[in-house]
Amino acid sequence: LGVLNVGMIDVDIPQHPVALHGTVTRSSKQLSSQISELTRQPKARSTDSSSNLDSMGQPSPQQLLPPLTEIDNLPPGAKQPAKRPFLLNFKIVMDGLAVGASLLPSLKAEYKISRMLSSGMTGDQARFTIDLPVHTLSFASKVVHQE
Repeated sequence: LGVLNVGMIDVDIPQHPVALHGTVTRSSKQLSSQISELTRQPKARSTDSSSNLDSMGQPSPQQLLPPLTEIDNLPPGAKQPAKRPFLLNFKIVMDGLAVGASLLPSLKAEYKISRMLSSGMTGDQARFTIDLPVHTLSFASKVVHQE
């Protein structure tokens, strides 16, 4: 049985154009450098014994892989034995979720979900239920009256 308890999640999305522009401007340089790091191709290494360790002295990913098994070495066209699905009975409890977004400088929307329960199982006969007793969508307006 797997049990997961999640506390209240509160998300505020600042969609006001000025706030969004400031966020994007501040983060764009960092985001660009992170994307370029992820897309960079690894350099080829020599095959001497020192190449088994990376620059931090850790084993290479190939060394961490488990050895091939009989199933991995089946001849082409051979039928692999059926794999059994992962079976897990689970229960998830979330205390709540609130998502707020400033749609305009004077208009804010908020979606709230109260305590939510989910339970079920995985596998061939997977099933789950979600109990979502209360959820609301509200809009708040900040109108300034001038005299």
